[in-house]
Amino acid sequence: MTKLIELQSQIDKFQREAAEIKAKEFNSTVRDILAKMSAFGITLKDLKPGKAKAGKVIVAKKASGKKKSGVTLPAKYRGPNGET
Repeated sequence: MTKLIELQSQIDKFQREAAEIKAKEFNSTVRDILAKMSAFGITLKDLKPGKAKAGKVIVAKKASGKKKSGVTLPAKYRGPNGET
């Protein structure tokens, strides 16, 4: 029975430690997310389902006015077997 009590005590200790670590990592993760949102100009409105601009790539123009090549856009249409 002593082993069981010792193990339960260790479990409680580890759960408290895990909660502390999670709280610390949570705060730093939120700071990282906010910094990236600020850098990319992302707002909460952009994060709502169906509102995200994911997958859209804006093709920048060179000084000569020509479009840059090598930018791949997602397929516009897919067939029933995955054809693009």
